[in-house]
Amino acid sequence: MKNVNKHFIFGAFLIGLLLISCTTTSLATDIPYDVAVTSENDSNFVSITAEPIYGSSTILFDNYKGLRGIELSIVNNTDKSVRIIWSESSISYGENSYSIFLEGQKFIDANTPASPTNIPAKGKLVKETFSANQPYYDGGWTMNLISGSPTIILAVESNGTRDYYTVKFTPRPVL
Repeated sequence: MKNVNKHFIFGAFLIGLLLISCTTTSLATDIPYDVAVTSENDSNFVSITAEPIYGSSTILFDNYKGLRGIELSIVNNTDKSVRIIWSESSISYGENSYSIFLEGQKFIDANTPASPTNIPAKGKLVKETFSANQPYYDGGWTMNLISGSPTIILAVESNGTRDYYTVKFTPRPVL
């Protein structure tokens, strides 16, 4: 009889936790950002738009939401191909700078910059980007969130001329 009571209490406890977790909502919201894109040499090789990729990680019953990555959309404005040189590009946040980690790269290779990407004349590249600092292994691969206000420096080359584009995210005040 005592064994049945223990199972009943344990089952009721689990059902209670399940009900609490299903009815509790997180107060965290996605942080809105203003995005500014500038070019060091005003070359106008490419047009860049950037969108935040939001994500969350759940630890026990707390839902931490934040910036998971950045989707870059890069349009080649020239009549020749342009190259994105990932080994000379970086993402900075929290007073540190990291290599860019691209969607499709293996987590274990996060600190190895990707090979350059060519964009054909008048072509477009859309790529999810992350920092090489985000992937970590803890019994399985997972990703940390980006903290603070990220800035991406993107090296772009066209016809032997190189320019550096800055994509800066600034949090908008929440009213």
